[in-house]
Amino acid sequence: MADGSFLAAIPNDAVIQLPVEPPPTPDATACRDAAKYISDDGIDGTSYAPNTAFTKTWTVKNTGTCTWDSSYLVFQISGAFMTQQPGYWLVAPENTVEPGQSVDIHVGMTSPPVKGNYTSYWGLKNGDGEIIPIEGGADGNSFYVEIKVKSGSGDTGAVTATAIDIVPEQGSGDACQAASTYLVHAYITTDGPATVSYEIGSTAGQIPAGYFEDGNGQDIYVTGELVFDKADTKQVNLRFVGPYPHPDDITIDLRVNGGEWINTKLYCP
Repeated sequence: MADGSFLAAIPNDAVIQLPVEPPPTPDATACRDAAKYISDDGIDGTSYAPNTAFTKTWTVKNTGTCTWDSSYLVFQISGAFMTQQPGYWLVAPENTVEPGQSVDIHVGMTSPPVKGNYTSYWGLKNGDGEIIPIEGGADGNSFYVEIKVKSGSGDTGAVTATAIDIVPEQGSGDACQAASTYLVHAYITTDGPATVSYEIGSTAGQIPAGYFEDGNGQDIYVTGELVFDKADTKQVNLRFVGPYPHPDDITIDLRVNGGEWINTKLYCP
């Protein structure tokens, strides 16, 4: 060509080898989390009175290559909720569990207020939120506690069932309207003599849904006690009135003996 440049002739069947990026080199410094279930304190199957504090202990071995510190958590995976929060530090901030070492995990719990059998499953989680596999554990990733809640001692019975409902008051017109009024019924059953405390409230999203009426006036929240001299079912009856922030969004809540809340939602057709 006139400017001194040239063209190379490439045969049609020629193979052109393009440069290939080398594969990334694995991070040789990354560690691996793993654990092995060793034993527990043997309290499974123990019977407790309602609302009784107890401690469950499991022993777990660090079989991985990572050092466990306070960024690791023991946390509830499923089952009965019997603690103040769903997770705790595996070890205190000044402590660690090196690979090959074992650690005793202590979790304080409180037995539920209602008679029955309860199981709670717990596991381990690293600082990245990843669940750690546990050799010998339930489902390969957990350990558990099993307890029974009994009627109590002496002449003390236990709550065996609770329920709550809300129905339109006769003559108040259609439900879910600004002028509607309702009747609320709470039902509590025990298997023997007992004194049972109750709390009744309402919600519409994050705010109270309305007002309860009893013989003492109106309030957004009602508390009281029922005394049972034998196994029985007792009923708490309240009137529920507005003004309602959301007439078509009313949930009524019940809790007995400081246990878990149960609720029912007003049906709006």
